[in-house]
Amino acid sequence: MDIDSINPLNVLEARRLNFLAPHLDPIVVSDYSWSHLNEIPTWIEKNLKGRYFYGSITKLVDNRIISCKVVAFEDQYESSMFLLKCPHIGQK
Repeated sequence: MDIDSINPLNVLEARRLNFLAPHLDPIVVSDYSWSHLNEIPTWIEKNLKGRYFYGSITKLVDNRIISCKVVAFEDQYESSMFLLKCPHIGQK
């Protein structure tokens, strides 16, 4: 492994956020597939480099409170790459 290929965010264990920061735009992944939801963070760690959030949030839909899994990225490029290339979300 080359020193240039080491991601400082990985070394500091600062890539995966434990809260949905207000500047992140969440993508609801539970709408796509429930079968591969646990594999999404692994795919993100292997294929992307920036900070992200992956977890559950609650939201109001049709006057009901529901819980859903979301992923959100700081970098809009990484959001696009995730939606285009992640095999675990499939087509909606």
